[in-house]
Order: sequence, then structure tokens, then C-alpha cells
Amino acid sequence: MGTEAKKNNSAVVLNLKNGKRALVAMQKDRVFAVWGDMAKVEDIDIDQYKDANEEDDSEDTDTSDGNALDEATCDSVAADSACVADWE
Repeated sequence: MGTEAKKNNSAVVLNLKNGKRALVAMQKDRVFAVWGDMAKVEDIDIDQYKDANEEDDSEDTDTSDGNALDEATCDSVAADSACVADWE
């Protein structure tokens, strides 16, 4: 898949085998991934995701079957361009 280039306890930046980069991060109420032609690793700021915690209240927790990717506007196979799948 790739190699870990930078991380903290809530985010990771990966150098992908196809020469692209990926960011996977957790915020208080969601997890997201972005990949494609991104900035240099040293220019990607992941400090804003440090120490993200899920809320104790599970009222807004997504309990879907995982098929929500069908709704994302991205190509999850080719990963040739940036993709953000944000479900609220």
C-alpha cells in the first residue's frame, strides 16, 4: 500500500507506491481520507488532528453497513486524484 511518512495519535500521512500521498485522520465526529497529488509531506499539517477523541454520546454514530463509499465522489480503485468522503 505504501509507507508511513508522518503520524500522530489521530492522523497518518502515507507515501503510496504510485507516487501519490494519502492522509487518513480522525476528528471528534468522523474519520476521513484524502489521497492523490498532495503537498510534500513536510507541508501537510496534521497537528490539527492531534488528540482527537470521539464523543461519549453515540447518538450521532454511523452504524451503516459500510456501503457508504458508493456515495463518495471519488475513484477508490485508481486513487489518481484527491478524494474526500464526508458523511454527516
